[in-house]
Amino acid sequence: MQAADIGYGSSVVTSATLTSSVVEPTVSTSVESAVTETSTSTESLVTDTATTAADSTTADLTTTALTATSADSTTLFTTETSAATTDFSSTETTADTTTADATTTTSDAPPVITTFAIIAGSGPAANRNLKSDNLVGGLLYLGSGITLPAQHYNFDATTGQIKSGSVSLCATFQNSDTTKAYLSPCTSANENPNKGVVFLDCQVPAEGSALQCSVPVLSCVQQGGGVQTCDATTSTLSHFSMEGDVGMVYIVGDGFTGVNQTPVDLIVDQAEAAAPTP
Repeated sequence: MQAADIGYGSSVVTSATLTSSVVEPTVSTSVESAVTETSTSTESLVTDTATTAADSTTADLTTTALTATSADSTTLFTTETSAATTDFSSTETTADTTTADATTTTSDAPPVITTFAIIAGSGPAANRNLKSDNLVGGLLYLGSGITLPAQHYNFDATTGQIKSGSVSLCATFQNSDTTKAYLSPCTSANENPNKGVVFLDCQVPAEGSALQCSVPVLSCVQQGGGVQTCDATTSTLSHFSMEGDVGMVYIVGDGFTGVNQTPVDLIVDQAEAAAPTP
């Protein structure tokens, strides 16, 4: 898609000159002055004059002028005040035009995988398909001599489950072993953490990448007659391993080194691109 340029801009210029005339009235001053001429006392005349001049366009201030005559003349004080013109100039503000570039980028992310096979990563079982009869309670294998069919899987984004049809991948814990649990097909009807069976919780699979799944560790106690009770712990298992030549698959803890166990990655292989081999 092409980038769209959206511009929002405005330029506002406000200029106003406010002219106010402040007239300061002159306070008349009454001055009595006695001027003595020879021996006769004469009362002088004092004239109070207040002149106020206001000019709306200039700011001239005329200082007080004092005019005095000789000793026998009248003393006159004149106070002339010119109001100072005050100019208020507004500030001119210009808003810069801002252009917002809205760019739509296309993603190079691979398409969502709907159906895929699972194969072994590097190691003795490299590129072998994960095989199972897809029956509840069964086992999953990577061994070369296994005659069970390879399964096609899909990812349920709502639950995080890896499913083959209506059957999901689960981990089954046995006895008090908290280091590993074997993979097996299961449904919501038989998934029960209290009995040692729990769904794998996986991230969205990506073509050619290893599955990223985990389960809570369950600690189980045998009650007899093939019945066990289990409690969840705060630990998790998030790696895979295969056992012996048959390649029975387990989910194990980080750094697990069990007897006759080989670490293995479970790789996503799109069924449309490469059909599983029997």
